[in-house]
This record gives sequence, C-alpha cells and structure tokens, in this order.
Amino acid sequence: MSGRRTHHRRALMVAVALATVFHPTDARAQEQRCGSADLATHRLAYCVAGRGFPIIVLESGMRSDRRAWQHVIEPLARLSTVLTYDRAGLGESEAGPAPRTSHQIASELRQLLGRLGLSGPFLLAGHSIGGRHVRTFAATYPDEVGGLVLLDSPPDSFEIARLTLLAPAERAGRQEALLRSRSALPRAVQLEYEGLEASPPLPPGSLPDIPVVVVSAGRHGWVPQPTATAHEGLWRRLQQDLAAATPGGRFIVFEEVGHNMHVERPGLVVGVIAEVLRELRR
Repeated sequence: MSGRRTHHRRALMVAVALATVFHPTDARAQEQRCGSADLATHRLAYCVAGRGFPIIVLESGMRSDRRAWQHVIEPLARLSTVLTYDRAGLGESEAGPAPRTSHQIASELRQLLGRLGLSGPFLLAGHSIGGRHVRTFAATYPDEVGGLVLLDSPPDSFEIARLTLLAPAERAGRQEALLRSRSALPRAVQLEYEGLEASPPLPPGSLPDIPVVVVSAGRHGWVPQPTATAHEGLWRRLQQDLAAATPGGRFIVFEEVGHNMHVERPGLVVGVIAEVLRELRR
C-alpha cells in the first residue's frame, strides 16, 4: 500500500504543477466541449469543461445521463477539468455490449479517458449506482484514481439486507413492483439493472488508500412507511462501513436533502468535490 500511496503522491505533484498552468482564467475555459468517442464496439457521447488537474469525472446514477450534472458543471469547471459522459445506450451514446456489469462500465470509462487523452490520477464522483461504478474503477485501476466522492450510493449489501426489514408479503410485493417498473424502462436501463445484479460485491480492502468521501442524503422516503426508520438506519450504517473501508474515508449526511442531491442542492455537492480537489492538490 505504501508503494501505491507514493505513486499517487508523485502523480499528484505533477498534476498540481500542471494545474498552475491550465487553471481556467476566463469564461471560455468553462464552456463545454462535446463530442463522441469511438470505443470500437460503440461510441460514447461526452462533454469536457474547464482546465486543470486533477481531472474530475462525474458518473451518473441509474436512468440518468450526463445532463443530470448540469447544475454542478460550471462551478466545478472554474476549479479544474470536468468530464461528463453518457453510458452506453443512454443519452446520445450508442448501445454497448452486454452484460452491463460495473466492471464493463468501468472498462469503457477507462477507454473513453484514453481516447480523449485525459490522464490521471482522477477525482471520480458517482451518484447512486454511479458510485458503484467508480468504486469498481478505483478497485480495478487503483493507480489511476486520486480520490472518490460517493453521492448517496447504495452499498453492495443494502438490497439484500433491507429484505430482512420486510414481512414476507411485503418482500413479495416489492419484487413484483420492481419487475413491473423495470419492464417499462428503456432496454439500456434494463440491461444496467441486470448487469448490476450480475456484478459481484467488491471485497473489503479493494479500494486504494486514497481520500474517499461518502455523502448520504437525509430524506429518502422509504416504503413501507412503518419500516422507514429502520431502512434509514440500515442505509447509514452500511454507508458508514463503506467510508470506514479505507483509511482516508469520511462520512457526511446532508439531513435536509433527498437522493438527487446534485439537482436539489448542487452547491453542497460542489463544495464536497472542491474540498477533495483541494486535498489532492495539497
């Protein structure tokens, strides 16, 4: 682990030096530069804004594309380079090969970064299931990640653990409701759900020794209502465990914010990412 930490320190020293050269100084630097990149099997749509290092990569949640980040891109682009993109089959990106596991998605993100000539170590921020994808990226390519921000991202064991809070009839009803709702979704989103279920849990200690900030929403609206308090307690315990899994992990709760915090209160999300950015540059 000490060798990996030394690698990150040297890479970040270079990034800081480059940041002093490429830091945005006018509005034009913050404008989004958009296009699509060829990954051989399909093309991914992307936008890049700002200048500077470390590069901030934003990974959207389930059913979302890069437009979900529209409220945080401009303020973050004042601080560094920001990449947003549409996963395969979402937004303006072409459909990609199945299964759509977190490992496949992380591999495609790495290919995209390479096609664009963007180098790490990156600051990865993922919302909801996007947090799972960036954790997989960090576990698979540890030398390419300098920090993680996980925004109300479900821990691997949450969906199974929450079933213990439900009565048998409630468990059956939940499964039926999930099947009905998924059947009406676009095929790309269905494939992501299937790929998530096929993705093995990340083993303890799989993340590199880097700053990790786990941010939890305070308003979830869990159902059924009688178990809402128990659901919230389970969610927070597992998220605290996620933060504690790395020496540099921190846990934050935004009590008055819902799941889509980057839409509801983008300033809070920008503040968290900016703090990690400052930490990496130090």
